[in-house]
Amino acid sequence: MCGFQDQIKCPHCFVTIFGIWTFLHTNYPISANDLEYTFLHMVCPACNESIVKMDWKTDTDRLNFLEPLDENIGWRYVIPINSIRFKLNNEIPLKYQKMFREASCILEDSPAASAAISRKCLQELLKDYEKTSSDTLHFQIEEVLKKTHLDPSLSNLLYLLKNTGNAGAHLKLKITGQILEVDKKDAESSLKIVFQLFNFYIIDVKEREKMFEELNDKFNPK
Repeated sequence: MCGFQDQIKCPHCFVTIFGIWTFLHTNYPISANDLEYTFLHMVCPACNESIVKMDWKTDTDRLNFLEPLDENIGWRYVIPINSIRFKLNNEIPLKYQKMFREASCILEDSPAASAAISRKCLQELLKDYEKTSSDTLHFQIEEVLKKTHLDPSLSNLLYLLKNTGNAGAHLKLKITGQILEVDKKDAESSLKIVFQLFNFYIIDVKEREKMFEELNDKFNPK
């Protein structure tokens, strides 16, 4: 069966791969307003797991229904159906991993619910690592930004969070897990910021501690 080569990050093992998509099935539209669904399959050369994705397309201006569709509206993975978008380091506490995985897995089906879980995760992060006391994420961020000698990378991340479209407008909610209207782009941006904060508060600190221990053992042997 014919196919085409593509470079992707495997949703199973997160390795960047070059693979061949093969066409499994296409559901052709019967009218100009219908969508065309195409299912494609690939086997990851790194982990040997199967990947299936679904593309959907439309062309409302098309007069001849037999003409090929050329406007790609979107796509999502079908196998694995729930895939997180980033590989989480084992150093990240399990409670954060659980929230992040849940927010990532439901992003396609419910961006609003995903954003609500991301806000909850962010609130917990700031309480644990910045000792904030405010009852809303908005004022927690304000607390952190008022600190002197703030790391520029952290202030930039928090500034982005405050200005992430509709998601930023929801930071004043006292009920952090409340589900309000948020588009997929904003919800995905919130996930990316959470991931970067994991690196800032947890991974980078662990790596610095490890480096210090190695240097200390080298120059101050017991």
